[in-house]
Formats: sequence, structure tokens, C-alpha cells
Amino acid sequence: MNTSMNKLIALAVRRWAAGLVLGWVVLGLVGCGWEYPTRTVHPAQRQYSVFVDKQSSQFIDQWAYVSTELQSGEQIMDRLVQLISDGLDELNAYLPESRFFMYSGQRAGVGTGANAVITLSELGEFASEDYRHSRVSMAPMHRGSDSSFRVIGTGQMKMLTVFEVKRYLLIKSIPLEMVQTMVYSMRIQFSDTWIWDQLTMADDSLQAEQMIKALLFHELGHGLGLDHSHDSMDVMHPVITADKDIAAFGAQLAAYFRIEG
Repeated sequence: MNTSMNKLIALAVRRWAAGLVLGWVVLGLVGCGWEYPTRTVHPAQRQYSVFVDKQSSQFIDQWAYVSTELQSGEQIMDRLVQLISDGLDELNAYLPESRFFMYSGQRAGVGTGANAVITLSELGEFASEDYRHSRVSMAPMHRGSDSSFRVIGTGQMKMLTVFEVKRYLLIKSIPLEMVQTMVYSMRIQFSDTWIWDQLTMADDSLQAEQMIKALLFHELGHGLGLDHSHDSMDVMHPVITADKDIAAFGAQLAAYFRIEG
């Protein structure tokens, strides 16, 4: 009886030792640069949940007259959110399936469902000869005989690496099989002073709304990796105007999602 028990103990010790050695081998391979399989979720394979961080604006606690009616900053920001929601619906109409949605949560951050975050802050100006070489959006400014461009938005694609353990080696502290996934998201900024001016001071409110939508579409394009265009009617032209060819941009996005996705 003692002999059998000793054999069982010896077998268990050998298996434990073999597992420990194998674990150290795996850790050594990882330390030497052994790479786990990588899966990439292309931007065109994603759906984008858009969150507008109204609290990032310096105007959220202010008041302004809009068409002779006094409105709070919160009401004006709510109007911006509605314009963005309408713009996303307009874009989705061109796509084989809806890709853009408004995020329904109150705040966005790590672990939330929002992967396209819009913040509002002051962005400054660029000299006229520099704007074509940047990923920013512009509105022309005229001062007498001089012309410069006010920066009204930026958009960029962001990449995040997510690790998922498929199998462990003996104990859960030693991953044996793991997949790393490259996931893309968007980071968009609007000039809050420009947005405020469009929503409170514009002579033509319809044109102002079209300008905001054109800016939104432009930055979403950057968030998908699209570059600037030299065609002034193209949504991806760096100078934002209200007369962009939205239908052509919608067709461009439809082709992008069909081919890449």
C-alpha cells in the first residue's frame, strides 16, 4: 500500500515539475519576443457609436439668444447632438447597412460602448499656406486684404490592442494561447467657439446646420483613415463649406465599407 502511494506521489511530483519547466519555457519564449497570433479589426468592419462630450465645452454653463429666445448652453449643446444624430442617419442612408449610431450612455470612457468620441475645445488658427498639409479642418477668415484659416475641427483614427487569453498552462497566471486584436476607434474635436457661433449667431441657420454636418462628415472620414482631397466640392477638402457633395461622399463610404468590410 505504501509503495503504491509513493508511486502516485512521485508521479504527481514529476508532472508538477514538468509543468513548471514547460511554464518557464513558455515565459522564456515570450520574453525572447515570441509573438502571439494577431487579428486586426479593420475600421470598415466596425460599427461606430458616437458620443458627444458636451461637458468639454466652455459654453455649457452659459446662456445665449437664439432667434430672440434665451437658451442655456445645455439646450444649445442638445441641438448640436441632434444635428449630429441627423447627420449620422443621413450618412447611413447611403450605406449597405447602418454603421454610425449615437451612443446612448451619459459618459464615454474605457469599457463603454462608445468608440467615436467628439470633444469641444478651442483649436486656434493656421496660416493659409500651411493648411493643406495638416489633418485639420478649416473655415476661411478674412481680415481686410489678408486671408487666414480658422481651425474648426480635427479627426484621427486611434488604434487599441486588446489581448484575449484562449488557454492557460496549468494555472491561470501562465497563458498558453492568446490572441491580440488590433481595434480601431475615432477621436474627433470640434472648435467650441465655432460651433457656438454657428448655433447662436449665424444669419442663416440652415446653412449653419449644413456646415456643422459637413464638418462632422469630414472628421468621420479622417477617423476612417481618409485623406484630404484637392476637390473643393469633396467633403474631404480641408476647407469646410455648406455646399459639399454629400451624395458623392456617401457613395465613397459605401464602397469603402463594401470592399474593406
